[in-house]
Amino acid sequence: MEKLAQPLRVLLLADDAHAAGTLIDHIQAFDTHSRHRWHVANPVGRRYVEWLDFGRFDAIAIHYSVCVLFDHYVSSRLREKIARFPGPKIQFIQDEYRWVRRISDVIANLGVDTLFSLVNPDLLDRAYSHPRLAKVRKVSTLAGFVSEKLATRSVPRITERRVDIAYRGRRLPYWMGTLSQDKIRIATGVLAKASEYGLAVDISVEESARLYGKSWLDFLSSAKAVLGTEGGASIWDSDGKAEAAARQYLESRPHASFEEVHDAVLVGYEGDLLYNTMSPRLFEAIALRTALVMFPGWYDGIVEADRHYIPLEKDFSNFPDVVQKLSDDQYLQALVDRTFEDVVQSRRYSGESFLSEVDRVLEETVHACAERNGCPETIHLGPPGSYTLRLMILRAIGALSIRRLARQVRGFVKIVNHHRSFDLPKMIRGVIGDLYPRLSLVRFGVNAVRAVRTPREALRRLRSRRGAKARLLLAWVDRGEAPAGTADRREGS
Repeated sequence: MEKLAQPLRVLLLADDAHAAGTLIDHIQAFDTHSRHRWHVANPVGRRYVEWLDFGRFDAIAIHYSVCVLFDHYVSSRLREKIARFPGPKIQFIQDEYRWVRRISDVIANLGVDTLFSLVNPDLLDRAYSHPRLAKVRKVSTLAGFVSEKLATRSVPRITERRVDIAYRGRRLPYWMGTLSQDKIRIATGVLAKASEYGLAVDISVEESARLYGKSWLDFLSSAKAVLGTEGGASIWDSDGKAEAAARQYLESRPHASFEEVHDAVLVGYEGDLLYNTMSPRLFEAIALRTALVMFPGWYDGIVEADRHYIPLEKDFSNFPDVVQKLSDDQYLQALVDRTFEDVVQSRRYSGESFLSEVDRVLEETVHACAERNGCPETIHLGPPGSYTLRLMILRAIGALSIRRLARQVRGFVKIVNHHRSFDLPKMIRGVIGDLYPRLSLVRFGVNAVRAVRTPREALRRLRSRRGAKARLLLAWVDRGEAPAGTADRREGS
């Protein structure tokens, strides 16, 4: 298959305001490493995305940070608009062990062509056996990758770290099965034995102790080793029956242990389809040269016991051996350096490698869509950057927050640097020429600040005072057309 002559313009629906650093890295990688132009729009609790002219894009992608089931993430109007889009549609999905049939129905209704999943390749067709997804291409991918920023981050050597073992986990619902409880099991087991062996540990599974951003990275860098388990679930709850059974049992016995609930109502669902994967946080630990002490597992075939991590048996029978290895700084340094070389420096699990695969699948999907529908493989309406600016204006209206507005300005500057093919001063003068004769910028700013948070309400208030001008602005933003009478002025600026 030949490569496309020019980059595609892809609308990526993603929650880029999320607190998790690995999620933000995942979203930013599309713009950083892809050969195509990805335009991020956040539909979570914001209605401006409904106003976008999808005809400006060659493809639509839905990020795993956006759950298509709920109106808070994707409104019903936006779902209808996505379904009508004739071009290729891609869905990235994670934590997919619940609501499987409901999500399959929505994916089919949206007309998704390609599904990126964390399910083992051998189990993909079985996991998504819904008849309406028979023609959907299913691609197995990883939950994350090595961040470029972490790969070059300066970190202390093992001998300079004072904490022996660090860990932050969380309590997960019982209905997710035995695998999900490993996070609690490894934390409580090591905590119970740490004092006996004189280990300095910082371990918690409480939600209040979770860390994000720089605090999390500093935490990882302060420890010689971090605990780890496979992510995912050992119950594939396609129809919600396992969750309902566990909830019903806990309503009458709220203090029941996992073992009790499991033996009573969950054992029949256990292991039907194992959904196990390597957590993105393990990539962070590897990049920061922190040793891994983990329960044995598959880990997507990326790391091997004794070569890349110290295996800890689930019955803790080899805990003395683990302690002995943790006390040998030379052994630990050799372990983390070898793991860093195999996983990070090899670049097999980098953002660049991930996007190379995404680009390949995207281009194949575009070709297939063109052959199937007879549609052009690229659309590319309007000058580069002009529609991006309209998207930024809509975001600013919707956010009504100085912090978010500053973020959009930084994003626009980045896009300007990316698209150097147009004359920036001329474009700025053209935008002012479009807006100023029709709507006072000062009046627009005052009304926007006074309005409530949703863009629809902001424009409703504008219509109540200067109806024709607000409608003109909405038409200009949605269709990408300059208001009548301003095109000549812009072209002559």
